[in-house]
Amino acid sequence: MPVIDYFLHTDIEITKASLLEASEGIPEPHLELHKDSRTWNKDRLAAMELMLCNLVWSQGVDAGLFYYSRGRVSIHQQFNPVGVKIHSLLSCVDSLAAAGFIDHTKGRQRTEGSKRTEDSEGHKFYETSTFRATSKALKLCSNLGLTREAIQEYRRFHVRLRPEGRGDLVPYRHDAYSAHIEALMADYCNKLNQHRISVPSNDSTEDNLIYLEYGKDAQPIHLYRNYREYTKKMDKEIGDRYPFIDTNWNFVFGGRSGGYWHGTKKELRPYIKIDGKPVEKVDMPCCHINLCYRNESKTSKWYQTETYKALKAEGREQEDAYYLPNVERDVVKKIVLIMFNVKGVSGAKNSVHNWINHKYEDKSRNATAEELQMYRDSVEATGKKTEKAFNEWIIKEVLRKHHKIKGYFLKGLLAGQIVQGVESNFMHHLAAYFQSVHGFCCFTVYDEFIIPADDWAGMVEEQMFSTMDCDVCTEYSILNMVKGA
Repeated sequence: MPVIDYFLHTDIEITKASLLEASEGIPEPHLELHKDSRTWNKDRLAAMELMLCNLVWSQGVDAGLFYYSRGRVSIHQQFNPVGVKIHSLLSCVDSLAAAGFIDHTKGRQRTEGSKRTEDSEGHKFYETSTFRATSKALKLCSNLGLTREAIQEYRRFHVRLRPEGRGDLVPYRHDAYSAHIEALMADYCNKLNQHRISVPSNDSTEDNLIYLEYGKDAQPIHLYRNYREYTKKMDKEIGDRYPFIDTNWNFVFGGRSGGYWHGTKKELRPYIKIDGKPVEKVDMPCCHINLCYRNESKTSKWYQTETYKALKAEGREQEDAYYLPNVERDVVKKIVLIMFNVKGVSGAKNSVHNWINHKYEDKSRNATAEELQMYRDSVEATGKKTEKAFNEWIIKEVLRKHHKIKGYFLKGLLAGQIVQGVESNFMHHLAAYFQSVHGFCCFTVYDEFIIPADDWAGMVEEQMFSTMDCDVCTEYSILNMVKGA
């Protein structure tokens, strides 16, 4: 869904007089501009320019529904080139809503007993607010001459840091690692924008595909690498577990990108098109496990270089990293993911229990009906009499099967985020390499590459295991430290 983009601006001057003139002929209620210049001063007009630019820029993107927060946290100049003030922006939103220029749903302040009501610095948390442009707003913009072509973007960044538990942005200074990621992503996105990428909207069905268009003469592609600010909350935990390194701690945790095709439903991804042609995906087999084996091995040996599908076709599925006899593969895969992100065996057992028994408040973390059935089938097939006995057994079996990398499991969320950071660097480095060296469009969805269906798949499958590492990412990686955590 769109969020307010603070990097948009226009050379068209937005004044009280121009807004009044553009409002002529638009049905009441009119936008209340007041005669008092203190109400619609330059700060409020700057907020109005930003709002109108966003409404025009995001037409047709996820039905134009914006998500934003009413928490009064200032947006730092690093992410707010015009210096729009949050109270002016919220007043502008309310004025547009009152006049019917946007359909607006205001999020309430969180109450005790639901989720955290404020952060460590006393900033209040609000439920998500939304708004969408109405035909009145689009008419106003048209009368102002505010078209998509009249909107510009300030030079923006690709490395993004967010506070734990909040959606706003944290200012930072680049170190050698983050500056490298910034340069890599800028070049990567520039090459992606040389292609037209058509992505099915999630409102689509396989019989009725509705495409969103990105790149070459459509909406520009600008991917972010997303990191979390852990240090303020976890300074002691980090200090106790990991020695100091000469970099910003926050940039070794996470780092995946999002947006565009990342949110596309899995069943619709095969219908993505690149330059009007079909695509195919190439999976990185058991990515987290493979990367840990490669890191652990003095010879950089991978655990497996063939996909489960290829192994199964040859009757060799027992060689797959997620194979356990009589257990559904997706169940093993889910429990391995849990074991990378929780601390201790008891923590893993509790997480599996919560997943199966729908104990999480965030429903997306609970087992689907299909997952629940696979889990139950696995319990029955292994002859375990209880859920508890099965959970204890499968955790031990994963550790036994992967005893060479057992030091990377059960070390907690920070360790899991470090492994995820290595995965993200690996995938983006390879995607950028394939585009630069071979010239075809290549983008990632977590641990899979999406490429044109033009006989590139074999080369990608081979070269993902033999292409040279990113030296900067290797230098700043702290994956080895996970084992001692």
